[in-house]
Amino acid sequence: MLRTLNLGRVRQVLYIRTRKGWHLLVEHSRNLTAAETVCCQFALGSDRLRELLNTMRMLRLDNAPEFWQKRFNILYSEKLR
Repeated sequence: MLRTLNLGRVRQVLYIRTRKGWHLLVEHSRNLTAAETVCCQFALGSDRLRELLNTMRMLRLDNAPEFWQKRFNILYSEKLR
């Protein structure tokens, strides 16, 4: 998929099983923009709501402090119930 979208050459793909499910780690040859990152995560099967929220944060990055520009793609360590 990355090659089709001209997003760089894939160097390594790892499937990692944790007690919370499967995770996919894709290492490639260049840094992706925020939009490319969110789109790839969605296309590779990430949670739709998570990527919708990442998209909302990504669209507001221009006015955000540098601290938040690096952290738009939130990874959660646990789910709230």
